[in-house]
Amino acid sequence: MFNNDRCHVEAMSHSESTKHDVPLQMCGFLHQKSMALLTLLKSEELQTEMRIECLGDISLMVEGELRSIEIKHHDGDGKMGTGGRDLWDALDCWMDIDLERSATQFILITTSPCVPKSAPYYLRAGNERNTQNAFDLMVNEAEKRSDARRSKFADLSKIQKKNFIERIVVCDGSAGIEDVPEKIKEQFISIVRPGILEEAYENVMGWWDGKIIDCLRKKITSISKLDVCQRIQDTNHLFNVENLPILDEADWDESLMREDMNFIRQMNLIKSGSTWIGLSRKYYLSAASNRARWLREFWVNESEIKKFDEKLKNEWELYFERMKRRLERIEIDSSVDLENQKIKEGTNLLETLEDKDIRIKPHVDDKSIVRGSFHILSDVFEIGWHVDYLERLRDIDG
Repeated sequence: MFNNDRCHVEAMSHSESTKHDVPLQMCGFLHQKSMALLTLLKSEELQTEMRIECLGDISLMVEGELRSIEIKHHDGDGKMGTGGRDLWDALDCWMDIDLERSATQFILITTSPCVPKSAPYYLRAGNERNTQNAFDLMVNEAEKRSDARRSKFADLSKIQKKNFIERIVVCDGSAGIEDVPEKIKEQFISIVRPGILEEAYENVMGWWDGKIIDCLRKKITSISKLDVCQRIQDTNHLFNVENLPILDEADWDESLMREDMNFIRQMNLIKSGSTWIGLSRKYYLSAASNRARWLREFWVNESEIKKFDEKLKNEWELYFERMKRRLERIEIDSSVDLENQKIKEGTNLLETLEDKDIRIKPHVDDKSIVRGSFHILSDVFEIGWHVDYLERLRDIDG
């Protein structure tokens, strides 16, 4: 449907300029964010890619074609005519592009309806589309009123004007900021399991916000319709069978790991050795990265993480108390090397808990999550392996 190099959104009132009106500009940005997702969902090609360079600058690539989209949002009831600001602002943006080598289509999406028989009216898709009429009206407008935008248009050759206008499509009377959410949900209906539409919408929108931020920060170059559909399917799967997505090792957040981690000190107390510590570092990084992602993308909330951690701590407490009782009995026997026995018991405790099948969700069976989460708790001394871990490491932790 759409494609180009630039997509611009503005929020303005027909009664007064809102160039410096922050609330209305924010409405425009929020509208752009939602309309961008709706536009991507409406594309017929799964490989359609959307690129967001900055707020107000969006590219949509469809089957190798670049289409330029201008999105305009209004809070008033006015209509757009041949001299309308929406139209000429869009033309001004597009004329900054190399018209000979740029988009095959230029799309203007506006919440305002077109004035009948005006240039933008004739540029709408449908039976009444008439680019010749639009051409005549726009040439007359550029001759009648002089400003930088109209002068730029007037300076184009006749062939350039005709080729340019033939590639413009106006989508007037589009959904406003209040209506777009329902339009998006309509796109979900055929994919999402009945009964979870609202939950799926909230989940996907939270994910979408994160993707936009990633684009703006240059962490990713584009978002495809396939990405969005996969997220919807993941959400459907999540609410259907209580699962969670697991990151590949290449996607773990290395910044979460430091050399002076307390969970490593805890393992050194029981002389775990470099190989075991190396594996545990991976478990920690996997659990920390996945837990951070689940919270960031709204797969789980803080209370679910806390409940999971409580289950881990309860299991640890049971085995830790048993270990303490065994050591208390051994302490009476002076012939036993007590410190060596404490190390052995701490090692057995960690080995036992590493094999436990405790899940944050019924179908999350990745062992690195439970093993790494035990180490996350040990890193803040909520749990420990050596019976004297608090006394031995309290000063280090400060």
